[in-house]
Amino acid sequence: MARRCASAAWRWLDEGTKKYPIRMKMLVGGCLSLTTELVVQKAIEKQPKVEVARCGRAAAWRMFFHVPILHTWLNFLEKHVTGASVRAVVTKKVLCDQLVASPIVHAMFFYYMTFAEGGTLQDGHQKLSDCWLRTMCFSYMLWPVAHMFTFGYVPIHHRVHFVNLVAMLWMGILSFVNQQGRVQCLPKTEDLHAEG
Repeated sequence: MARRCASAAWRWLDEGTKKYPIRMKMLVGGCLSLTTELVVQKAIEKQPKVEVARCGRAAAWRMFFHVPILHTWLNFLEKHVTGASVRAVVTKKVLCDQLVASPIVHAMFFYYMTFAEGGTLQDGHQKLSDCWLRTMCFSYMLWPVAHMFTFGYVPIHHRVHFVNLVAMLWMGILSFVNQQGRVQCLPKTEDLHAEG
């Protein structure tokens, strides 16, 4: 029974992604982002009530901004990055992604969240100044490894879905960073070691 349900769900995802690539990726990304935000608020932050607006902001970021950008970017890399071997192509794609797209998209995230929370451009500059560098350091611990798998093994039409799955962990981190950024950004590394 479970196997049949999983098989039917996979068929629905696969066929839907081929027929409606952007819409299906946006739907899946939004649902996963919403799920992540709920887990962060209830299980990690132990909030008594769910911040519905915060959930909406996170899901909207993933659905309407990140997924369309990611879809376009991954297709661009697939079309334009070539090499003599699979390893060379994968390495080039990871480097392009991490050195070009990642810094820009993370900066966009902090501005988006600032504006979505009612902040000003100056508030966005401040949040970027406070949080961006540490976020990128954490990003470089996760995404290069994840993208070696993304570019090396995942078929192009399912790459956004795979990234959305990995992004459940990452969006949890970003949600935490953004929430902490309202007071201060991530604790310094030495503070983390002192707590551990």
